Amino acid sequence: MTGSGGGRSDYYSPTPPSTPKPTDGGGGGGGGGGGGGSDPCDIVETVPLNSPQPAIIATLNVGDILDVMLDTNGPRPVLEVQRNGQRAGALTHRNHLTLINCIVNGRTYQAIVVKKVGGAVEVRIEPV
Repeated sequence: MTGSGGGRSDYYSPTPPSTPKPTDGGGGGGGGGGGGGSDPCDIVETVPLNSPQPAIIATLNVGDILDVMLDTNGPRPVLEVQRNGQRAGALTHRNHLTLINCIVNGRTYQAIVVKKVGGAVEVRIEPV
């Protein structure tokens, strides 16, 4: 039947995703993976802050340390970066599903402001 389907699913599996396969090192840029690759939760990445909240962003400076929290109040979990319990923005990057699973399993992360240009902010995500 034409026009049916599409099937985009925003469901986040409660089980950890499979370990990524090693690459040839090509493609460069965009943050780094963690240590020796033995623990998929050793995530260290520099990523943009999505849906920044102007009132909170205005108070941020490079070097500020923010909390990475998992908001499970909606229909699907959302990774938030917070300052003093107030949402500064959200995270949606290539490892965000792994990060969600690691937080669900008890890991804690922080976000350090590494760049701020106007309302655009980049943060480095790392384990606490």
